[in-house]
Amino acid sequence: MKALHINTDESRGGAARSANRLYAAQRIVGTDARMLVLRRSTRDPNVDSVPLNRLQRLIRRRVIHLDRPSKRAYPEYRGGDWSTGRVSTPVLGYLERARPDVVNLHWLGGGMLSVEALARIRAPIVWTLHDMWAVTGGCHYAGSCVLYRTGCGSCPQLRSTQPRDISASTWERKRRSWRDLNLTIVTPSRWLADIVKESPILGGYRTEVIPNAIDTQVFRPFNAAFARDVLRLPQDKTLILFGAQHIDDERKGFAYLSKALALLPERDDVELVLFGVSQPVLETNLKAHHVGTIDNDQLLALLYSAADVFVAPSVQDNLPNTVMEALTCGTPSVGFHIGGMPDLIDHQQSGYLARPLDAEDLAHGISWSLANRAALGEHARAEAVSRYDSMQIAARYVGLYTEIIGDRFGRVS
Repeated sequence: MKALHINTDESRGGAARSANRLYAAQRIVGTDARMLVLRRSTRDPNVDSVPLNRLQRLIRRRVIHLDRPSKRAYPEYRGGDWSTGRVSTPVLGYLERARPDVVNLHWLGGGMLSVEALARIRAPIVWTLHDMWAVTGGCHYAGSCVLYRTGCGSCPQLRSTQPRDISASTWERKRRSWRDLNLTIVTPSRWLADIVKESPILGGYRTEVIPNAIDTQVFRPFNAAFARDVLRLPQDKTLILFGAQHIDDERKGFAYLSKALALLPERDDVELVLFGVSQPVLETNLKAHHVGTIDNDQLLALLYSAADVFVAPSVQDNLPNTVMEALTCGTPSVGFHIGGMPDLIDHQQSGYLARPLDAEDLAHGISWSLANRAALGEHARAEAVSRYDSMQIAARYVGLYTEIIGDRFGRVS
């Protein structure tokens, strides 16, 4: 069976890491899996970059701005992940030559694949959704907005008051283009599955919940003293860990962590460890160690093992890799009871689920988890291995591929 995974990046960002781990695990279990990306970051011979000749590269540079909202039309738009799906790379030509049995789509932002080009894929499609973009008028996470349920328009992220703005037209392009696809949806979390099922765009298609995959031999508990020695972190401190690709991404909720830390009982043995881009300002005098961006999985596993608790106070999230990685390393995790967090954290068994956006309860959850670290860590590791091991997840996907390859349409009757 030939399976082709398509994602904008090979390994940069959460969706890319998830897609890459799944593709690699499928090769181990015997599937002829490959990956097609716009931006490569390794020399993996089974990962191809979209072939672009000189003229295509020139044209792309001229039109890539069309994948973002126009600053002229929406001057109050502050940036962030928002894609119109109007720009595409020559993926279809690659597919004609490669002829995969199944195409597994992932994150397609940055002009990887347009709304209309996606509809022209002939092979059976499995689309693993890593955020909400497929069901919205352009945003990747809608926050408190629910206009994606009825057609978008007056987009709050664009600061738009126009009912027929670009979010409404993008939403309608998706609804019109994706009516009759050979498509099966996979969501890593139950939260996102529920959103898809109520969507006028994709709600009619079969939707399966399959979590992201993780290599439980790479992400495993290490001796904390050894891990701290390697990372040059203090041996005699209680370490609270927070990390994200961009620490200052409002959706990742660092502001709530900062407030929670200020509410913790005063202890001179507690310090904070941060990984990711940027160094935020704390609302407390707590000492912080910023270790920068870590792309190496082995070093990440050491970092999680060095910590006493991992905190992920996202205000909206699917199934964040950081939480899965921390739990697999036996590190208790604390987050809000939002999105896919309940799929990951077993409340008061592998960590703590605080009341949504309640910094005081988040602080309580951190203190409680630190006090119960040993028992929580054992449960976290055992459950992560049983739920997310990459070989198990790869086999589930292969079973799904086998089931749908002979079907003409994945739409629910």
